[in-house]
Amino acid sequence: MKPSSWRGSWDMSGYSQASASKRTIVVVGATSDVGRTAVRKLTEQGHTVRGVARSLGISLTDREATDRAFEGADSAYLMIPFNLFVEDLHEFERQIATSLISAIRGSGIRRIVLLSGLTRI
Repeated sequence: MKPSSWRGSWDMSGYSQASASKRTIVVVGATSDVGRTAVRKLTEQGHTVRGVARSLGISLTDREATDRAFEGADSAYLMIPFNLFVEDLHEFERQIATSLISAIRGSGIRRIVLLSGLTRI
C-alpha cells in the first residue's frame, strides 16, 4: 500500500507483511513483556532482531555498546525503561533518549517506533 493511497486513514487492509522487505530491527527493552512480544512477532515475520537490555549485557547508559547495537540496522523499536531508583526520572529519560538519538543518527536508521510511558521525546 502506497502512502498516497491512505487518503487520511490508517486502513492497512491492503498491506501484506509477507511482501515487506526483511529488516534488521533493534528492539530496546527486548526482555520486557512488551519487548519479548515484539521480538517474537518480528522474528516470526522473518526479520533479524537485535535485542537491547541490561539483562542482555547492553546498558543504555553505555553509549559505545548502544552504538554497536544499532550499527547497520534498518529500524528500531524503542522503549525507555522506568528506573524508580534514580533521583530524577525525567532526567534519566533525557539521558537515555540522548544516547538513543546519538546511536540512531550514527546508524542511519530510518524507521522508528517509540513506546514511552513518561515523556514525549
